[in-house]
Amino acid sequence: MEILALSLCPVTFTTEAKAEIHKIYHSKNIPKEYGLRVATEGGGCAAVKHIIGFDKIKDTDKIYDLDGINVFVEKKHLMFLFGCKVNYISNGHEQGFEFVK
Repeated sequence: MEILALSLCPVTFTTEAKAEIHKIYHSKNIPKEYGLRVATEGGGCAAVKHIIGFDKIKDTDKIYDLDGINVFVEKKHLMFLFGCKVNYISNGHEQGFEFVK
C-alpha cells in the first residue's frame, strides 16, 4: 500500500478544513483502519455531487497523507475531483464542509 504525498492529491484542503478533519478524527475516536474518503456520485447530465466522510480502504483507492490521516480517493473519481478544494465553514449561519471548484 503506497501512501502518496498530499501535494499529489487531486483535492486540496484549506487550513480550516484540515483542522476540523483532525478534530473530528481524534474526538470521535475514529479507528486507525479508517481514513477520510473523498468521492463523487452522480454525473452524466446531472451535476456531480461531492462526498466527504470516514470510511475503510477499498482495493481501487489511491491513498494520500493528510498530516497523519489517510485520504482515500477511488481511481474512478480522480478526474471529477481535480482542482477541487475542501473548505470548512463555521459561522452563525452555517457549519460544515464545502467543495469549491
